[in-house]
Amino acid sequence: MQCFGVPGLFVWHRFFNQIVSNIGKNCMRYEIRDATPEEAKAWREDDYWNRMDFDPLVMFVVIPTVVQLLVFGGMLAVMGLNQLIF
Repeated sequence: MQCFGVPGLFVWHRFFNQIVSNIGKNCMRYEIRDATPEEAKAWREDDYWNRMDFDPLVMFVVIPTVVQLLVFGGMLAVMGLNQLIF
């Protein structure tokens, strides 16, 4: 079926209307409860980020710096290749 002369747009229009019609309704049904002391302790010991079983300097400084340098080097390589070709 076509909507506004574009094939397949009707499907997205219907999908979008279903999403919009569900806004405001209680779609997510979950119950929040306080954790028991044992659950809280287990979570603190088992969760990777809570254990701090990593070096924050490496995680948040070194790895992003290496990624940025690699991307910058790739950009320079592409610009140099374009200079040679064109």
